[in-house]
Amino acid sequence: GAPPQSGAEFTQMVALLLSMLHDHDIDIRGYAGSALKECVEARSRSPEFNAGIRAGAEELARLSNDERKMIAGVFAWLKLDAIAAAPALRALVDTDDKMTRAYILGALAVIEPDNTRWPALLREFAASPDKYLAKIAEDALIHAGR
Repeated sequence: GAPPQSGAEFTQMVALLLSMLHDHDIDIRGYAGSALKECVEARSRSPEFNAGIRAGAEELARLSNDERKMIAGVFAWLKLDAIAAAPALRALVDTDDKMTRAYILGALAVIEPDNTRWPALLREFAASPDKYLAKIAEDALIHAGR
């Protein structure tokens, strides 16, 4: 469709695309991710973009662990700026599910490269006897350049 004409329309579009990232249809998720990437390239760090991410992220607490992991992965892939994405991810980081927590910490390590807390927590997971969890944490540290 036509690109949004106003800041408010852009904010609504970003929030809608974020909600589409956890659609059951993999094609819709893929299109939403690509469209969000275009939004990041066009207007990352704009107040309208940040407002859209915050508005869409309010729904993240209701998502399943698998959906949270997928969203965290998309946030890291998009390298969303910390002003928009970090509060949404921080709100989810205290989950009891260790695998979900590792994914979210991995995204935070990419989004907030100067914050040493996230790599430190990931290193704890990397030392886990659970080989799969350790591998997820190691991969996240590599992706974050740590």
